[in-house]
Amino acid sequence: MIARLIAEKGQLKGLSLTLENLLEWHLGRDPDANQLVIKDSSVSRQHALIRKSDQGYLLENLSMTNPIFLNGKILSNPILLKEDDQIKIGGSTFTFKTVMEPNEPLSEESLDAPLKLDDSNKTLDEEPSYNTVFEEAVSPTAEKVNLSLRQRWLLKIIGGPQSGAEFSMEKGLSYIIGSDATFADIILYDLSVSRKHAKLTIQDNETCLIEDLGSRNGVLIDGIAIGAPTLIKGNEVVNLGTTSFIIIDREKASETILSTPPEKEPVAINSAQIAVKNESFFFKKFFAAKETQVITLSLLIVAIFAAFGITSLFNTTTVIVDERDYHSEITEVMRAFPEVSFSYNKKLNQLLLVGHVLTPVDKIKLEYALNNLGFQSRLDDSNIIIDQNIWMQMNTLISQNGAWKAVSMYAIKPGSFVVSGYLKTRIEAGLFSDWLNLNFNYLDHLDNQVFVEEDLTAYISSQLFTGGFNGVGIAVTNGELTLTGFISQDKANSYTNLIATFKTTPGIRGLKNFVTPITAAAAVVDLTENYKVTGFSTHGNTNISIVINGQILSRGDQINGMTVSSIQEHTIFLEKNGLKFKIQYNS
Repeated sequence: MIARLIAEKGQLKGLSLTLENLLEWHLGRDPDANQLVIKDSSVSRQHALIRKSDQGYLLENLSMTNPIFLNGKILSNPILLKEDDQIKIGGSTFTFKTVMEPNEPLSEESLDAPLKLDDSNKTLDEEPSYNTVFEEAVSPTAEKVNLSLRQRWLLKIIGGPQSGAEFSMEKGLSYIIGSDATFADIILYDLSVSRKHAKLTIQDNETCLIEDLGSRNGVLIDGIAIGAPTLIKGNEVVNLGTTSFIIIDREKASETILSTPPEKEPVAINSAQIAVKNESFFFKKFFAAKETQVITLSLLIVAIFAAFGITSLFNTTTVIVDERDYHSEITEVMRAFPEVSFSYNKKLNQLLLVGHVLTPVDKIKLEYALNNLGFQSRLDDSNIIIDQNIWMQMNTLISQNGAWKAVSMYAIKPGSFVVSGYLKTRIEAGLFSDWLNLNFNYLDHLDNQVFVEEDLTAYISSQLFTGGFNGVGIAVTNGELTLTGFISQDKANSYTNLIATFKTTPGIRGLKNFVTPITAAAAVVDLTENYKVTGFSTHGNTNISIVINGQILSRGDQINGMTVSSIQEHTIFLEKNGLKFKIQYNS
């Protein structure tokens, strides 16, 4: 048996995902990380896992942010799927179906199973096999298409954003209809139309065939969704999302619809004449004298009917034409919601909204304003993202990691998320970035303002070293910079200027300065009483080593954190954190 997930509700309605040739399948919106790709912004990059076992197909949720609903309940543990299970992933609900493989023998169970008509293995990202006009035009062996000729076949849009547009087509060619100019021959600027929505073929036998290419909203002919390639008959209206069009054959004889005319005078006259000719003997005997009167009466009746017929022919009915500019009225309402786009189909009275609002209250205001227009009855706002719900959910997940407690997310305006805060090390910053890539669905709307304390410390240290302030200690905690130590009094002005620079450094929220300026004389601290010199060695007139408290030291060596900077004839000079020390001895 082969299993499938068929989208029967939501924005991917009609999509079929086939489970075959593998033992496990990852589902998500990242083409590089999944075998089955679901193009939906509310689906995680790697959302679910389906494994095939001897018992059947096991479904497991992999997303930390977006739950999977199985038959209306949140899926918390892996579970074995059953026929017709309803699986809600993101904004679409899939039905689990199993179908028989071509060489599989029939069983009693399979004989009772419903017939499966859809045997397509294609996903939205697979390229269908077709020849476009572009391919024929650039091929050196193909016949060039003369666009200046008046083609027989015409696609005319009668509803949607491009109402009134026309596209000519040639016999024997196929045309891809969609919203992406990379793939489509006939481009529809409609948010509800998929990138590659449908294929239209003008066949050699003078018929027009349309096929759904796994689109999100399907293909409807006179309001009925098609499940297989279907012929378009004359005067049928085709719907792709909120766009409606008809196919016109210019060479086909036009059909004129006429109202049924009223009965004409000859009919009434003939009836009267037949009645006169067929009068009975009794009539002739007693009313022969009045024959002229009878004929006159008949003619009068005929005249009345004729007058009634003419009056009926010119009867008129008042037709009320709605001349309101719906698109302008909707546009005016949408000015207050700049991050929401819309597509309106007047014929279907359908309005599709896509985009971001800041809070749930903003969404209610938007719906209220649109409903007050009084003409729109089919509002699809399932693609509206409420940013407040997103960042609150993300903060709950971020707080679960103790190393990220100083990081949080918020939104400053619709469609603009900000994540800010502090992480201690570059390693933690890398782990957090990877986590965001896997769990946050709106990276192209995210401003990352997280600072790494390790990087800030390195920057501050390099500035102090360049300025010659080696005696200053540094500590950075959640954006608070603390400076301690000593500087030479003659460099106080330079240090003040450097402090001003630190206050404007991105990532520094506050500064505490505990650095003390000291005089040059006070900068050299005498430690003679604390250390005992017991020996030294010389080379010529220069002392090259010294013995302090039993340690043999040369220039560059350290004792108690102090570095020996110079060994003179009677004095040893040492440094620590920019401070200078001396130990005197007798040579």
